[in-house]
Formats: sequence, C-alpha cells, structure tokens
Amino acid sequence: MASISSLSGSSSANSIYGSRNVISGLASGLDTETLIENAVSGFKSKITALQQQQTLVQWKQDAYRGIIDKMVQLNRKYTSYTSSTNLFSPSFFNKAVTTSVLGKSANAVSA
Repeated sequence: MASISSLSGSSSANSIYGSRNVISGLASGLDTETLIENAVSGFKSKITALQQQQTLVQWKQDAYRGIIDKMVQLNRKYTSYTSSTNLFSPSFFNKAVTTSVLGKSANAVSA
C-alpha cells in the first residue's frame, strides 16, 4: 500500500504558504504549490511594477512639494508688506537706487 508521502510532495521551504511544512498534491501527485506560484508570478510582477511606479510618483511629489515650499518662502520674503525686503516698498527701492550728487556733468570725463 502506498504511503501518503509517496503520493504527495512535502516541502518545508518558504512559499506562498509561508515557512511551514505543507503537503501539496495529496491525491493527484501534482506539485500544486509550484503550479500556483507559476500562475501567480505574472500578478506578482505586475504588482512589483506598480509599486515601483508608485514610489517614483511619491518621489516626484516630494520634489514638487520642495519647489512649492521654496516658492512660498520667496513670495513671503520679497512680496509681503510686513517684510523689510519687500520689493514693492519704497524703502527697499530707495536702498537700491543710487543718485548722483554731481549734477549734469557727472558723466563727463576730463583729462
């Protein structure tokens, strides 16, 4: 009389069932675990590709958020009415403008 172990493959390797002993193909003699793993491998590769795309999108979002944060900081620093570096305030503009006190002939060169 044939024993159960001769009719089925017993494995203790890591598989879709985890890392426990599994008796597969008990009655048919087929290695059902390998058949299932082969059938699922296409889905696993699609899932892996989608996870990689998701990671890439997250990296792009982080980069865009960084750029947006820098633009907001720039806006607050140079266009805020309460900021001393407001580009539109007369005091900031007056600091940047130089005036000549020499008059009309300031550009004339003498030898």
